[in-house]
Amino acid sequence: MIIDIASGGVASLFLGNGDGTFQAPLSFAVGDAGPPPILVPPWAAAAADFNQDNAPDLVVTNSPDNNISVLLNSTGADFSISASAATPATVSRGQSATSTVTLSHQNTFDNPVALTCSVQPTQSAPTCSIDPNSVTFDANGNATATLTMSTDAATASLAPSSLRDDAHPLQFLWLPMAGLALIGTSLDRRRSNAKKVTGVVLGALLLGGLIFQAACGESGPRSQTYTVTITGTSQSTQHSTTLKLVVQ
Repeated sequence: MIIDIASGGVASLFLGNGDGTFQAPLSFAVGDAGPPPILVPPWAAAAADFNQDNAPDLVVTNSPDNNISVLLNSTGADFSISASAATPATVSRGQSATSTVTLSHQNTFDNPVALTCSVQPTQSAPTCSIDPNSVTFDANGNATATLTMSTDAATASLAPSSLRDDAHPLQFLWLPMAGLALIGTSLDRRRSNAKKVTGVVLGALLLGGLIFQAACGESGPRSQTYTVTITGTSQSTQHSTTLKLVVQ
């Protein structure tokens, strides 16, 4: 930021772009310019935080009436927050992903910012953490933190095969048919008792395998997209940003 005092009772403010160049001037009328065609410029100007909102204000001394003009910064101090895409963007159960959270101050905002995160939907959701969970801005007005999203290892549960995305109920129909055939064979009076027992046991094993195959499946959907929200809070100022993570 640079202040340029122009003629005609006008204070012109040139905002810096950070690369040695400046934006178009913002002009503000100050003091008494005097009757036309007399134009009396202000004598001097300075920047300071007069209302304690962490934003620089302007004070200008006026001539010839020897008073001052105070120009309060109506924008106020603020900060912005953003997060890079998750790396990797798709993970399997038991894996983790990270993202870089970037904050930048506006109008010399210099208060610490507390960072929190949350994940939606909450069912089987990854856990998230931010390190550090409170940041302050460096001399260039920037701050960063690392977001980590961790998933639990895949688990198995007993559930009907119709609930599984990749279930094929007909592919195991041969199991009960084979089991019943063996049982029927074992009941043939021409068979010995030992063969009958063997047939019954085999049939029972095959039927048990069918039931277990139909009931045992991986819990939860095959893939789920989660929305991770990162929130920065500093006193009454709060901003949030989001990113997506796919878990399969």
